[in-house]
Amino acid sequence: MNILWDFRLFSYGYRDRGIGTWCRNVAASILKLRPDCRLFVWGDRSTIPAQLQANSIIWIPYRKGSWKSSILILPWLVLRHRIDLLHYWVTLGPLPSIGMTPFAPCPSIATVYDMGVELWGTPYGNHVRSTAYWSMQKRYFSSISGIIAISGATMEDLLRTVSPAAAIRDVVYMPLIDTSPQPPPATQRGAFFITLGGSTHKNCSSIVAAFSRVRSRHPAYRLIILGPIDPAEESLAMLPDGVTLVPSMERYEEYLRTCSGLLFCSLYEGLGIPPLEAMRRGCPLLLSAIAPLNETCSGAGRFVDPRSVDGIAEGIDALVTDTALWADRSLSGAKAYRMLSDDASDRCLRMYERLTGKTVSRQASDSLSPPGGRP
Repeated sequence: MNILWDFRLFSYGYRDRGIGTWCRNVAASILKLRPDCRLFVWGDRSTIPAQLQANSIIWIPYRKGSWKSSILILPWLVLRHRIDLLHYWVTLGPLPSIGMTPFAPCPSIATVYDMGVELWGTPYGNHVRSTAYWSMQKRYFSSISGIIAISGATMEDLLRTVSPAAAIRDVVYMPLIDTSPQPPPATQRGAFFITLGGSTHKNCSSIVAAFSRVRSRHPAYRLIILGPIDPAEESLAMLPDGVTLVPSMERYEEYLRTCSGLLFCSLYEGLGIPPLEAMRRGCPLLLSAIAPLNETCSGAGRFVDPRSVDGIAEGIDALVTDTALWADRSLSGAKAYRMLSDDASDRCLRMYERLTGKTVSRQASDSLSPPGGRP
């Protein structure tokens, strides 16, 4: 069987975060099985993570283009390489450079990360929704044969928004690939919290306001905002005492291992990858009570209403008061999440088989997969 993986996303801002992390982990788990197929990858090899640089891959060079060029290039690639299955590793995203074609001469799978463009009320989301790119991509989605959503919540959002025709659908949770050292004891965690910037849906302004209230009672604690923010859009032109902005994510892993908690009070997420990364390091969690986080992190952290500054402040107080308790719950949450996610590779390969009618044998066993996996 000839399979084409569309890895254009790694040439853009998704490479080291969000959907890029999901794709890296899921694709790496598939490659670990050494599936018996010819695997073609359309992407700029220099941008693709090292974990995905398998010798068995046949590389098709990608030079940045537009969604319009994809309409004709993708069918040509399918015919040129006699492709049996086309897997888009991200669709319906906010980048008009990454588009689908309605003319794929073989079955195709779409990975849907989130429906943020439809659901966020941000200026950029409003702009994307008004473009020909977005209206045409939603129309092209009716030609997709199979759908992989990264969470049940994302699948529900998709079905409410697009009503795709594809009959074969599945939720594939991102497997945790742990190469980090064992987390330190909770008593060794520093007197600081971290939160993430990047967009208004991350809710930084409410987190900062809540932290300022807590700091009046616990002045030794600090808050670090990791990643870029728009100070005007976030109403954070002046950061209060004890709050620092660090635009670089270079020390993100270190902070997850040493902080007193990740404050992740987003208004909306497709999956919520940062809490999953934090759980495997035993990092205490303050989480939004929103569908995808309830789905993947139930019991792993302190849940709050993200629109309530008072509620967020009470949650931060709880992490300060009993860091060890929430660190233990975080580690337990990682074990529970692995039961959802460790069969990711098998779920993808089974969908490949259903769509093509061909068997994809595995040349190596996946020791991570629980017997039988999820239904």
